[in-house]
Amino acid sequence: MNESPKTPIRWAVVGGGLSGLAACQHLLSLSKSKSTPVEIDLYEASDRLGGVFGTIEQDGYLL
Repeated sequence: MNESPKTPIRWAVVGGGLSGLAACQHLLSLSKSKSTPVEIDLYEASDRLGGVFGTIEQDGYLL
């Protein structure tokens, strides 16, 4: 009989760019599909997520 572990599987994702965020999303999706609890720690050096991608306002438009 395979029971889901009660103790979450712990993951560390280094980098909050697009790949790091995609990795977190993938781990969460796998966790839900397999009914396995996870803990994910995301480490990012900058003060925002998304890596080099961001939103700026120019001439009243968001780019």
